[in-house]
Amino acid sequence: NIKDQTSIKRGVFVFPPPIMISDALPTIIDFARSVVENIAFGIYENYTALEKFQIKDIYCAGGMSKSKEILKVIADMLGTNLLVPEFRDSSFTGGAMNTLIALDYYQDYKSIVNELINFEGIVNNPAQKDKYQELYLQWKNIKSKIDSL
Repeated sequence: NIKDQTSIKRGVFVFPPPIMISDALPTIIDFARSVVENIAFGIYENYTALEKFQIKDIYCAGGMSKSKEILKVIADMLGTNLLVPEFRDSSFTGGAMNTLIALDYYQDYKSIVNELINFEGIVNNPAQKDKYQELYLQWKNIKSKIDSL
């Protein structure tokens, strides 16, 4: 609701101070990557909160899973491999699964997944984990300052 200003979240793009800017100015690719990394940092925060449950596998589906670049960033940031269904439209897949169960073709979701869903593995690059950990700490620091505005 645009009239309810409390529902609007603030965000910023952080650039180096002018005296530190090199010849290369930020590009649209830099902006896009920063948006993707911001989303991935949010996923990372949720992931770390759930680690105590001894997560075995990480599955990723839905719109963003259609981008190999986004999946790679998430896998590298989490420091774990991802499993992505070959058919990435999770809303449609969920609806189809509900229909198969309602029509008594299958008894449960697990049997549908085991028989009908194929997964592609997205392998993380362990060398990137440390880089992302450092960026995450910077992001968290900036985020806490923005949240207090």
